[in-house]
Amino acid sequence: VLDAGAMGFDTLIGETGVKVGYGFPLGPINLGVSGDIAMIGDFSGDPALTMDMIADITNQTMQYGYAWGFDVGATFDILPNLTIGAVMTDIIGTYTYAGTSTLNSFSSNKVELNSSYEFDLDLDFGITWSPKLGSGKLFNASFSADYYNFIGMFREPPSDFQGVLDHMRFGAHIELLSFINARAQYYQEYFTLGAGVDLLFLEVFGEFMFNQTFDDIGA
Repeated sequence: VLDAGAMGFDTLIGETGVKVGYGFPLGPINLGVSGDIAMIGDFSGDPALTMDMIADITNQTMQYGYAWGFDVGATFDILPNLTIGAVMTDIIGTYTYAGTSTLNSFSSNKVELNSSYEFDLDLDFGITWSPKLGSGKLFNASFSADYYNFIGMFREPPSDFQGVLDHMRFGAHIELLSFINARAQYYQEYFTLGAGVDLLFLEVFGEFMFNQTFDDIGA
C-alpha cells in the first residue's frame, strides 16, 4: 500500500527513452552520431498527488512532454592517454509538447499528440586524461572535465559563479586489477562517490550522492 501524501512525495516523475548511436575511428580522430527520443511524465505537476495504492498511478493525472534530437561528435587523441572531444547536440532540433493525461489514456491510444518545433543547437566539450600502469591490468584511471551547453550559457548568462559551474562536470574513475572500480563526480551542484566490482558480465555498484553549492561551503 502506497499513500503518496503520507510518505511526503514532493516530486514523482516517470521518464523513458531510446538512444541509438554509431561511431568509427579515423586514425587519432573518432567520429560519431546519435539520435534519441524521450518521453517524460510529471505526476506532481498537478498539486493533487493523491495515490492511495500503487495501482492508482495509471489514473493519476500527469503533465507530459516529448523530445527528440540528433547529435554529432568527435574526439581527438592528442597523446595516447590524453583526449579532447566535442559534441554538437540537437543539430536538427527538438520538439516538445506539454499537456495533461494519464497512463491509462496513453495505453488505450486516447491521446492526440500535437507538437511545436524549435531548434535548440548547443555545444558540449571536454578533456580526458587516462593514465595506465602495468599494461592496464594493474591500474587504470581517467580524469575528465566537461563543459555543457556552452551556447546556452550565452542565451541565458549565469548571474554568479555557481551558475557558471553548473555547466561543468568533473569526474574521476579508478580501476584496480581490472575489476575493482571507484568513481567520483561533481555535476550541477551534486557530488557523487561510488565503488563497485566487475563480476563476469555484471557490475555491482553502489553510490552516495549529496548536494553541495560552492557558495555555501563553510556556512
